[in-house]
Amino acid sequence: MKKTSFFLLLVVIMLLATAQTYAQISWITKQIDARLSVKFPGEPQKTTKNGVDSYIFYGKDSISYSSTLIDYKVMAHLDSATLAPIKDSQRFADRMREVTLRSELSIR
Repeated sequence: MKKTSFFLLLVVIMLLATAQTYAQISWITKQIDARLSVKFPGEPQKTTKNGVDSYIFYGKDSISYSSTLIDYKVMAHLDSATLAPIKDSQRFADRMREVTLRSELSIR
């Protein structure tokens, strides 16, 4: 009896794993730049604002998936030497969050 229960549990786990794998197959890989690619559950819309490309996919379940690549050297004239000392500060994180939220709201 225990072997049968274990076997049935194993079969259910394998079926769930297969269903999960199947769901991931249909996702679309979007090449953001030469070094970055992102998977979306469907074809995302590309929008460009202030020279920054964003990709957004709106799901049926009111969930949105987005990807934005910002080149700080171009946009804010920050190179890695300038960015390194401030990247871990809370002020920098708060400012980035504010700018990101504002840009996502303006895209909609």
